[in-house]
Order: sequence, then C-alpha cells, then structure tokens
Amino acid sequence: MQEAVRTQPVAVAMAEKLHALTGDFSMQLSLPPKKSLARNLRRHKTPGASNLPAPMNRHLEKRPGFETFLLCDTGKDAENRVLLFADEYFLSYMKTSKSNLADGRSESHQREQAFFQDKLCYTRLFADINLSNLQTFITKTLPLAKETNELMDLSSKIRPSFLGFDFSTQQIKCVCTDYDLEVLQSFGVSFDADLPKYKTDGGVNTEVDSQGNERVYAMTEMWIEALDLLFQRMTPVVDFSQVRGLSGCGQMHGTVYWADACHGTLENLDPSVDLFSQLRNCFACGKSPVWVDSSTWKECAELEAAVGGTQAMADVTGSKAYERFSGPQIRYMYKHHSDVYRNTSRISIVSSFACSLFLGKVAPIDLGDGSGTNLLDIHTLTWSPTLLDACAPELLSRLQDPVDPYANVGSISAYWVKRYGFPVECAVATFTGDNCASVEGLRAQSGDLAVSCGTSDNLIFLGKDLKPNVYGHLFISSLESAPFFVNLCYKNGSLMREEFKKLYCQSSWDVFESMLDSTPVGNEGFIGLFYSKPEHIPQNGHGIFMRNPSDETIGDMEPKYKVRALLESQFLMKRVHLERLAGFANLNASPRILITGGASRNRALCQIIANVYNGNVYFLDIPNAAALGNAYRAKFCLGANSDYESMFGKQSGAFKLVAVPDASAVSVYNKMLPRFKALEQTLFGTDI
Repeated sequence: MQEAVRTQPVAVAMAEKLHALTGDFSMQLSLPPKKSLARNLRRHKTPGASNLPAPMNRHLEKRPGFETFLLCDTGKDAENRVLLFADEYFLSYMKTSKSNLADGRSESHQREQAFFQDKLCYTRLFADINLSNLQTFITKTLPLAKETNELMDLSSKIRPSFLGFDFSTQQIKCVCTDYDLEVLQSFGVSFDADLPKYKTDGGVNTEVDSQGNERVYAMTEMWIEALDLLFQRMTPVVDFSQVRGLSGCGQMHGTVYWADACHGTLENLDPSVDLFSQLRNCFACGKSPVWVDSSTWKECAELEAAVGGTQAMADVTGSKAYERFSGPQIRYMYKHHSDVYRNTSRISIVSSFACSLFLGKVAPIDLGDGSGTNLLDIHTLTWSPTLLDACAPELLSRLQDPVDPYANVGSISAYWVKRYGFPVECAVATFTGDNCASVEGLRAQSGDLAVSCGTSDNLIFLGKDLKPNVYGHLFISSLESAPFFVNLCYKNGSLMREEFKKLYCQSSWDVFESMLDSTPVGNEGFIGLFYSKPEHIPQNGHGIFMRNPSDETIGDMEPKYKVRALLESQFLMKRVHLERLAGFANLNASPRILITGGASRNRALCQIIANVYNGNVYFLDIPNAAALGNAYRAKFCLGANSDYESMFGKQSGAFKLVAVPDASAVSVYNKMLPRFKALEQTLFGTDI
C-alpha cells in the first residue's frame, strides 16, 4: 500500500495524458495471451480496428504475452493515430500516420519508433483497461510492477529542445532548455563524489615524473564513465525525442590522445553497450594532462624561442607560452613519451573530445578553444606552421583544421539515436572552451567584465581594439560585437577559498560570511597574497605572503583578518593585472559586471567585487552559465536567428542585480592598489 500511495501522482498524470491524447473515443479489448490479436481486433466494429492494416496485425501477433491492446483515434485528426500496447515489461504509445502503419515495417522498428516518441512506463498490466478506470487500475497494480523505480509517464518527463554540456574540471553537467531557451532542468556527475574509484581530488590526480616535476592529469576514461552515469540519471526524467541540437564545452587546454583504433570504434558503437566499455581502450595514453599542470616550463621556453620570444608568441597566439596550454603539453608528451605520440592518431582537447562522443567520429577543434593552445594564429585563424613544426612532427595531421565557433559539425551518431531515442536529425554544434561558453551563457557584450568563480577564477573583459599582451590571454570570441576577449585565469581562486572555509570557518560558508562581516573594508591594513599551488599570474607565484598595517612581513594573522585578506587580495590583484592590459581603460567607466560560478551566490564576495571594480554586479539565476551558453550555441547553429541576441525572447530580463558599489569602499580599495602593485613587484618582479 505504501508503494501505491507513493506513485499515485504518476498514475493520475498518466490518466490525464491518455485523456488528452484520445479525446472522447476509446475502446477496450480483452485478449487471452495465446489467441490471435488480429482475430480479436476484427471482432470489434470500430473505426480504429477496421482501419488497422494487416501488416501491423502480423507484427503484433508475433509479440508474446499480450494481454491488453488499446487503439484510439486522436480526435478529428484521422491521419494521426495513437497506438497503445502492453506486455509484461513494456507500455508505450506510437503516434504515427496511416502510411507508416501500412508500410510493413518490422516489429523492432515499430517498437523503436514508440520509444523515440514517448516512453510511458515499464510495468505489467493485469486487468482490462479503459480510460474511465485507468487511474484506479494503475494505482492498484503498481505494487506488482517489476520495475517500479523506472515508472515514468510523459507528463512528468521534460522534453527539451536543446542540451548544453559542460565537461569541467570537477564534474560533467547538462542543462536542458525548451525552444525559447528557458531552463527546464540541470543534471550533474561529480568525479570526486560519484566516481571515487579514480581517487581524484578536485577532479584531478597528481604524480611525479622522471624529472621530479609534479604532473597533474585526469583519467580520460573517467570522463566517459561520467557521461554514461549522467545519462543514467537523465533517462528516467528526460524524453530526448524532441532534442533539435546540442553543444558543449570542456575545461580549456587539456589534451586527449586517440589511438588509431578509435575511428572504427566511434563509428560502430553498439547501442546495447555503454560508452565506457567500448571506448576505454581507444587511447594511446589514458592520462589526459589538464590545465592545473605547471610542469612544462622548458617546453614553453622552446616554443617561444622558435617564434621569436615571449611578446612574439603573444602577438601570434594571443598569449605568451603557458605551462597549462595544449601546445607545451603536446611537446612534453612528444619529448618524454615518444611511444605515446607515435601511437597517437588524433589529438583532441577536452571540448573536441567530448564532441566526438556525440558525433561518432573525432571532432574538430573550434577557434575559441584553439586560441588556448599556443598553436593557433589568431589573425589567420589557422594553426601556425612555425609553432606546429617546433612542437612535434606531423602535428597538423593529428590536429586537423579548426572550425568556426558556431559550426554545425554534423548530426548525432546512431548510437545516441538507438540507445536514448534522440532524433536522427539532432544537430551537434562544435564544442568550445568553458570560458568561451561562459561568455555566451552570460550574454556578455562589448565593455562587460565577466567574473567566473568556478574551480579557477577567470576574469573576462570584452572590448574592441584589444591587443595581445604578455600579461594575459586574448581569446577568439563568438560575439560579433567583440571578436576577442581578454581572459585572466587564476588557479588559486576557489581552491584557496575552500581551503580557508575548512581551516577557519568550520567548513561553512555562513561562518565564512559572518567572519568577513566582522572586519571592515580594507581589513584595518592587513593584506596578503595566498597561493597554495603554483599560480599562473604571477607566473609560478607560490606561497603565503602577509603584511601588517605598517607593511611589515608577518608570519600569521587572526583568522577573521586572514579571511578578508584573502578575498580582498584576490580581486584587487586581478584589477592590478587587468589595468596593465591594453584596451582596458574602459574599466574606469564603471563596467557592467556579470558573475558566474559556484561562488557567485556568495553575497559578501559579490559586494567586494562591486567595490573593487566600481560597477554593478549581475548574475543569471542559474549556476551553470557555461552549460547554458552551449545550449544557446546549439540553437544558434541551426540558423534560425540572424543575430545572437534575437534568440533570447522572454529571457531578456533574466539578469539579477546582486551588488552595487559603495562609494566609500571604492575609495578605500583605490588607495590600496599601490600596495599590492609594490608587493607583487617585490616578490615576483615586473614580468608577471
């Protein structure tokens, strides 16, 4: 009885759905399991039974264990019928035209079509059904269902038009939207929590190489297994049959090394088997270096020397050489694991790797994520021949040509059509880097400052006439109003905030905010720089450096001062770096600040950002801006909208104001900037 009570809302919803489908007409047929279904149909003088073609009768006769068959017309539309059938495991309906019913398709095809349209539930029917007693019948028989946990009817499933995936450092996420890009639901799989066998910390593993360098990586197969698990969670809740397009993003810079066997495997995936079992051995190297790695400084120097120096590298690729970038990582693999490189047929970055899983072949790299490799010429929009030659031999054949950020790279592979019911025409838009996707998800415009507070902290400034600089990154944007964006990435963002929360705040964000509120703006003169891991900016900044109000070095400070010192230093130093970049004079004009990432819901953090940058802070009321941006791209690539902004419709007012600058706090922070500039110069020099 408890089971019936728990699932009664499902029964009610199912009854309502069937009433909506069938209108006023219904019929009931009681069929002994071993009698001819066709003969019983002919006994009933009904419009539906008399019109049911002989081929369909033959298909249904072959099905064992039929106990109930319900046929009904959908109101006035005689060309559009609804067929319901049930056996001991399966209840579904097929909406199809008379021509499809009469064409003699196989039973398996008809059942597949039913799954594509709408899967109502798995259960056994033990009595006669008609619309008047359906609700009572299902409620009473649910305790006998063999798979009650999978009971799911159409009215409680979501039917998204677009999907956006985010293969981030710590998890895989998916956002489902309707055609107007309203979010229906989000799903996620955490690598640490959901896949503990990989023993990741923050989604990554570490090891020491033969040169004594710490290497940071993730197991490539872990990402595949996480995608399988994600769809296990989505399938009972999501009907994929109406998905028009999907796209995604990945943590930038990480590399994946496909073996030659991958091509045949990707093209011939068995829909009855999960991806993990089929693809786990398709890689020349099972460990994918990721952006957290800082071990390739020698390779960075070699690539910069080949192109003419640090500034020349920035001029060509948009960034000086960084240890985490794909180019130095590929060169490291070639130098230290030549057998891996020799056995590598294609090289993907995380975004194109993820795209490949849906496309059924190795997908191209898009220009946005490609501009984070130290290999792409951002002016010609092609791979730089000089840098390819300096990186590794025959690299072009392993990378292939890059594609536009809004390219439609093909239809979803047959694997997803047959296993999960995607339509065969579902489009796959090119996947991109997570920072590029966040810009799209935030609907940023020229002059905006976007702050992403995820695992890493990223500051993104969009503007015209931006020029490459050795102090940050110039990435290719997908926005016509701002073809490039400046990006500053900080490894010790959320990592340090999480560490302080555990050490000083009882692992509670509420305690963290309370402690922050107990100290004034400016922290009574206590400042510090906090890097538990080697930092990107300043390059290889590592350690804890604290000063008292007299600017003297100190070994420690009270926890309440340390918490505020952390947040104030993080965002004041980011402003110092931004002001060094060409084209950032707009910052002084009170930019619109768009915030995303897990920390974007922290009130005190948002207020500090508003005061440091002297601008209003807004966020979309959704925690997954990057994944949402990918759903936007999926729609835009279909060509239904002539410009990006025209897609949003009723979402145009979704920005929420969360913090406004306080004039007195802005003044305090402006006066603190020289101290931070001097401290960084003393510790790390002028070349950050």
